[in-house]
Amino acid sequence: MKRFSLITLVVLSLTLGFSAYATDVGGLIETDTTWRKADSPFIVKQQVSVVEDVTLTIEPGVTVKFDKDKALLIDGILVAKGTASEKIVFTSNGDPTPGYWGFISFSDFSKDATYDANGNYTGGCVLQYTDIQYGGNVKPAVTINLSSPFIANSLIANNSNGGISITKSSLT
Repeated sequence: MKRFSLITLVVLSLTLGFSAYATDVGGLIETDTTWRKADSPFIVKQQVSVVEDVTLTIEPGVTVKFDKDKALLIDGILVAKGTASEKIVFTSNGDPTPGYWGFISFSDFSKDATYDANGNYTGGCVLQYTDIQYGGNVKPAVTINLSSPFIANSLIANNSNGGISITKSSLT
């Protein structure tokens, strides 16, 4: 009977695509880093800061859960490109109430999105096919200051203090 239960649990885990474990994150990201779906969910226990000229890539299907009042600060590059069928979710690691966690902030040091001659995204910061909910405790959930990330096909809802704040975008 014990063997049957273990096999059933493994099969269900693989079939449903969930991990029995979470990955705790926090602090400075000083080397290029990828948050993989296999290691999801990621629990932001301390504020996460991506330093200048460093890339944090988040794979499609990843869930990022923030502890109370924690934030993701981008001075480098954030590549969060989900897909229509595998969105990247940014949400609370507690009560699903607006303002539970902080915000995602793109500073003037973050890498602006770039585009080809046809207007297609080619690089830089991106939030595509993402769901951003229950953040915005002291600022809007996505705060853009003197930078220009590419944001498309994303749901930014159920946040406190607004969804997106743009202060002097770097594009004219």
